[in-house]
Amino acid sequence: MKPTTQTSIFPEHQGNSTNSKTEQVAPIIIYIDGASRGNPGPSGVGVWLSSNNKDILHTNGFLGIKTNNQAEYLALALALFHLKKIANKEQNRVIIRSDSLLLVKQMRGEYAIKNPFIKALAPLIATLKMGFTCTFQHVPREKNSIADAEANKGIDNRAELPVEFKKLISHY
Repeated sequence: MKPTTQTSIFPEHQGNSTNSKTEQVAPIIIYIDGASRGNPGPSGVGVWLSSNNKDILHTNGFLGIKTNNQAEYLALALALFHLKKIANKEQNRVIIRSDSLLLVKQMRGEYAIKNPFIKALAPLIATLKMGFTCTFQHVPREKNSIADAEANKGIDNRAELPVEFKKLISHY
């Protein structure tokens, strides 16, 4: 006899649903910052990931000569690159905080992306966001001090970016 399968029109109410477990998983909070000394000038990125008030990752890197907006977007790309490597399947809710109002409004779809560099980078960011529900929030600069400090460390120390990440962004 062939086994029967049962389909529910309310799958969220099937026995042992994982939805309640997913809802209990705290979102990952990401603070990002790009810094440029001169515009364009020597630039760096800073990223801070946390969840449940616990640090997950602080990182930074040197970008070479970029504009401030380019550095902001590359900080977002670096954050998403690391997120893909460390998030588990249940951690799909992400809150990304930036002091760049332009980046936040563009990522929310409120402003169009017009800059050719950022427009070219947008598909990579979209790919890196896949599998995550990202909410973008603007924060004042003083609330983004850890990511800001990391971005400045990236410039000061000429910190190397991960090789895999450098390959991803090599043609930007």
